[in-house]
Amino acid sequence: MAPGWKFWPLMLTRVPPAVGPLSGVIADGELWGRGALDMKGMGAIEVVAMLLLARHEIALSRDVVLLAVADEEVNNRGAYDLAAMWDEIGCSEMLNEGGLGVSDALFDGQSVHAISSAEKGVLWFRMIASGRAGHGSTPYPGEAPDRLLEAMEAVAKRVKVRPRIDPSLYDLLHAVGEDKGGLTGTVLKSRLLTGWLVKPRLKATPTTMATMVDTVHLTGFSGAQEPNVVPSEVWAQYDCRLRPDTTPEQHLQRFRDAVKGIEGIRFEVLHEAASNSSPTDSDFFRAIAHYAVEGKSDAAVGPLLSVGFTDSLIMRPLGVQAYGYVPFEVPAEVAETMHGHRERVPVEQVHEGVRRMFSLVVHMAGTP
Repeated sequence: MAPGWKFWPLMLTRVPPAVGPLSGVIADGELWGRGALDMKGMGAIEVVAMLLLARHEIALSRDVVLLAVADEEVNNRGAYDLAAMWDEIGCSEMLNEGGLGVSDALFDGQSVHAISSAEKGVLWFRMIASGRAGHGSTPYPGEAPDRLLEAMEAVAKRVKVRPRIDPSLYDLLHAVGEDKGGLTGTVLKSRLLTGWLVKPRLKATPTTMATMVDTVHLTGFSGAQEPNVVPSEVWAQYDCRLRPDTTPEQHLQRFRDAVKGIEGIRFEVLHEAASNSSPTDSDFFRAIAHYAVEGKSDAAVGPLLSVGFTDSLIMRPLGVQAYGYVPFEVPAEVAETMHGHRERVPVEQVHEGVRRMFSLVVHMAGTP
């Protein structure tokens, strides 16, 4: 194990008394409220960057378009609607949500800025069990809840995926090693040594383990309405995120194979999309990386396979180079508040985010 390596546990922070989920309260130098990191904070700095372009009458060599769409968290309806009229928009590069900078992420004093150059695929489905309905007072063979339980146990036992470090994670760790230097740097710059010495710790950390496997994540159940009624149908719901080399159909087939021989089981796909990526040797990626760590003496920047999915997944097949980077740098305990009631961002990082965003836009679209 490389010396000095660390992984952050979940840390709880006191919530200011006036903070509600959408409050936007500023307290102790931090902006609090749901969306501060994901995605209102970035939306705000994008709007400010557009205003600065107009206010300073920046001469542009190309169009700069702000896309604000709905429903990214579930069905990407807004992005699909735009995709249907993409000839009228025609953006060739896109900066979206995704990675961000984390201070003291792996080593004290070093910040790591991850740019999502790729996203895992997604498969949402229900495993449905059908069987004999009846009264709760008398158990019978072939009831739907028992069949579902048997199927879930089979899935847990048989659907296994061997962890493998994604090439983008190797590249990010290489960047960390380049900045760190010494023995630690030697380890992190070597894929062989990383596999031997670092991979066990990566597997033990949920966020990095999720980049290494096709996940099997049970997220809920439904079917029973009353305690004394055995329903004829019940289901379990799964949210699976897939590595670039696995299609949704391939992953679903693993489940089908696992439950063979169990009567009354069928599958209903709710949403699916294959993984895709954008190149990391493009001018746009290099510009994002430059402004992410500009002026910082102890910082690393590199690509990362995002475990979540965004609208970039819809835009890349249209020929768009899409990357995910929220231009903040926050401590790990703040990054972990995303989607939570303690979500917040330091106010000074809002200013820094505007600087990074505006610099990037002028670099890419301003007249030379």
